[in-house]
Amino acid sequence: MKKFKKTISVPILVSLMAIACIVSPAILNAIGGYRTIVLLAILGAMFGQYGKEDRPVFVALRHSMRLNSGMMLLLLWFYVAVVFSALRGGMGTLGEWKTFGVNILALFYGLFLSENPKYSRLLLFIVGPLIFFHALLSNEYVAATGHDLRDALNDAAVGLGHTNYWTMFVMLATVLMCQLLKEKNLTIKIIGFPMVAYLYATVMICGFATPVALFLAGHMVLGVVNSWYGKKGFLKSLIRIGLGGVLVVLSIWGAFKISTLEGDERFVSIQYRFKNMLENPEGGGYEVENSRFNLALISWDTFKKSPFFGCGGTYQNNYGSGGHQAFVDYLAIYGLFGAIPFIAFVFLCIANSYRRCKVERDWNAFASLACSVIFLLVGIVNPCWYGDPFTVLLIYAQPFKRSLPAFQRVPLPVFDRRLGGALPLPYSPYGQPFPGR
Repeated sequence: MKKFKKTISVPILVSLMAIACIVSPAILNAIGGYRTIVLLAILGAMFGQYGKEDRPVFVALRHSMRLNSGMMLLLLWFYVAVVFSALRGGMGTLGEWKTFGVNILALFYGLFLSENPKYSRLLLFIVGPLIFFHALLSNEYVAATGHDLRDALNDAAVGLGHTNYWTMFVMLATVLMCQLLKEKNLTIKIIGFPMVAYLYATVMICGFATPVALFLAGHMVLGVVNSWYGKKGFLKSLIRIGLGGVLVVLSIWGAFKISTLEGDERFVSIQYRFKNMLENPEGGGYEVENSRFNLALISWDTFKKSPFFGCGGTYQNNYGSGGHQAFVDYLAIYGLFGAIPFIAFVFLCIANSYRRCKVERDWNAFASLACSVIFLLVGIVNPCWYGDPFTVLLIYAQPFKRSLPAFQRVPLPVFDRRLGGALPLPYSPYGQPFPGR
């Protein structure tokens, strides 16, 4: 019997191309914003369900949802709390609800992709050129003005992104690099590594200290986990420990190097905050009287007044929160009722990613853990627990439980369409014979 072919569904391909456009504010604005993304993504998934595909969309999605039912329930609980909070304290802006909608869509995409490595790999190769294009726009602005990208915030038409966006950029660049380290196609490696190096250089001049610090922290995680869970064997162990050590040392060196740069306008904003953090930790990168810790106290005081349900309302422009640290802001706005499920979800992402590292022992799993740690940290220091970073965490890092590593995975049988789907074929969804057949 012939092996089942690895087909690519055109509607799903269109859907992936649509969802990939989220990675660039400039491209997103050009195609009509989130409405276009959501429409194409949903229609592509629906039509992809009925194409000549080796594993229909909703079959894979249903299986992944069962594996991750605990995470689904936590997020459902959180979104119920969000709606309840809005009904109590104000509905906020339409943009906030669009962002929540895209995050929910990202959850289902991530669950589907976690069980379909070929589409996950394809999506990364779609998003790579898009984020590279955004990096070109960003560097063109820096070259034209001589300033960092923080100054672009004063020009809304530029559309190069705030710290929220650049945190997402850091996570994507990390995932892309890890995919290239795992990639077997030499041509893709030759094209991809210079592109990712350009992305890395762009991160360093973005002007936002938090994404740069998270970039260094994420690569420190990569170094440690690769040293511990990399491929076995004496020579491979030496290589992985050496590479891991290099990543850790470069991450630490990078933080001190940036803080001592002189005479370069592109690094002024980052340098100021790095030096402030090293010399004046209680300021958290700012003056003490305006520090993020003082802003956190505003949220903490609100939380103490209403610990169970919070002050209500939506996240943006909420006077009951300091608005600078999602971890404590969520407690202030949603109370224990809404914040605890989301905080538990974040730690479950880290646990799942760590489990992937132990079982799969490859760069994709390491990237998943690094991005999960970045997401936890950015919620502690910045208001970035929804929107772009959350979308990338779910779609590209995929911190979910999976059936088995790709080389072992046989979770569902493929049904022979010629027999009306009555009998399973002796092949896995990836065209490989089932064990023992």
